[in-house]
Amino acid sequence: AEARFFLHFYPEDASDLPAERRNDRFENRDFDFHHYGDFFAEACLARVPLPDYPISRIRTGQFRPGGAALWNAEPRLRPADLSR
Repeated sequence: AEARFFLHFYPEDASDLPAERRNDRFENRDFDFHHYGDFFAEACLARVPLPDYPISRIRTGQFRPGGAALWNAEPRLRPADLSR
């Protein structure tokens, strides 16, 4: 949990993004674990608020600044999981 987490939300419609993020086509919500996470027995959990727009995909993982990703994942979610 020491390395920084990256969390990218890809909206169904890029116009839902702020103008400065539209070229990237995702909202960047990178975070340090201690801001959103906690440890439970031998597991850890981070809870980050979802954006207010429909999401087409999510990409997450961890990285060290200036280095490659330590791991990454694109969870498969059902459409109902991706909208509020």
